[in-house]
Formats: sequence, C-alpha cells, structure tokens
Amino acid sequence: MATRAKKVLISNVSHEEAEQAMAVFAKCNTQLKLIESRMEEEKQLVDNKYLGDISKLKVSMEEQMELLQVYGQQYKDGWKGKSTELIHGKIGFRTGNPKLVKDRKFTWDAVTELLKKAFPTFVRISYEINKEALIAFRDKKEFAEIKENCYVDVVQDESFYVEANAEDLSVAYSIHR
Repeated sequence: MATRAKKVLISNVSHEEAEQAMAVFAKCNTQLKLIESRMEEEKQLVDNKYLGDISKLKVSMEEQMELLQVYGQQYKDGWKGKSTELIHGKIGFRTGNPKLVKDRKFTWDAVTELLKKAFPTFVRISYEINKEALIAFRDKKEFAEIKENCYVDVVQDESFYVEANAEDLSVAYSIHR
C-alpha cells in the first residue's frame, strides 16, 4: 500500500526565496517546453512516415464498403436476418434510433408554432435563469432584494498565477542522444 507524503505548510517566504523559486520555476518551464517541442517534432516525423499508407488504405476501405453496401441492398431480402456472413467477415444493416424529421419547406420554429396551436401537449415549456442578465444587474440597488429573496449572489474568484519569462530554448536544456 502506498503511503501519502505529508504536505509541508509553507509560511513566511522572503523575497530572496521567492526569487529563487521563480528562477527554478522558469528553468523547469523552459526545459518542459523544449522537451514538448522535441516530442511534437518526433510525432510529426512518425505521422509523416505512415500518412501515405494510411490514406491509401482508408480510400481502399471506403471503395470496398460502397461495393459491399450495394451488394447488401441487392440481396438483403434473401438474408435470414439483418446481416449475412461472408468468408472474411459479416455485413448487415442496423436500425437506428427513431428521430423526428420535418418537411424541408418548414423551419423547426414554424413546426413548433403549428404544434402549439393544434397539439399543445407536444410542446415543452422550459424556464431557465438568465444568468447573464443577473450578472449585468448586480450593481443596481434592486439586486439586494433579489439576493435576499432568491438566495443568489454574484461573486468573482481570484486565482493565483505564475508566468515565467521566455528563455532561449536552444541553450536552456540539452538532451543527449
């Protein structure tokens, strides 16, 4: 069973210690960026090595799939189910989930309006909080009433960040090959 290391509580950090920590942080950041850059270059070389073969294979597979689909559409009525076995695999048709489609002459808004009038039980009414409006309203006197009666408030979190100065990657770190 792995044991957890206790986190040391840090307090009373001097300016010199902060400068030292920033120096270490910046060095690590630069080395990390260099390693990630080299990794990306190597990945790109591997991708380029196999990209042509992958492309040819995908095109060939698409052509074969079209041929098999035409065959399936011609002979599916003679199958015992929705699929058939071939020597090297199985082909078939899957029934998708039901979905609602509309006449192309109408928009979904127009269909909604027609349903509202003729068949209102098939139209949902949904309410949601307009958060953007409440955030924009936060500086008004009336917001205090909303805050008190509806138990909402607008807050802004503050987060700490560290941003290292960019260093020259070519001399910052070298990996021996």
